[in-house]
Amino acid sequence: MTELTARPLLEAFFSELGFVRQPLGREYAIRRSAALELPFVGGYGVEGGLLIDVFRRFGATSIVEVEAGHRGHRHRPLRELAPMARVVASTILQLAGVVCELNEVGHRPALSSLGCSVGEG
Repeated sequence: MTELTARPLLEAFFSELGFVRQPLGREYAIRRSAALELPFVGGYGVEGGLLIDVFRRFGATSIVEVEAGHRGHRHRPLRELAPMARVVASTILQLAGVVCELNEVGHRPALSSLGCSVGEG
């Protein structure tokens, strides 16, 4: 997924993010104040969407990737990967301003604009 979908699209449309080796790593940290300002994409587009939104709002220098040890994952058959790849690609393309049939991912507003209280801790 990363090497065949996410990285090629990120490098094509957001070349400044080419240094990110695992854009779909599923493990990241973000300051609460930043998270409240940013929109989140649901589903499989969350990592790519968040990466692009953080880059746009705070710049590439605000993104750091660290080695956290080897993480194993189960290999899925292509029939399971295709829907995931579609959402990942759709998210990146939509945020790049490309309009196509894939664009079916909706952005949600920033948490702070929802009038919700997010608990501490």
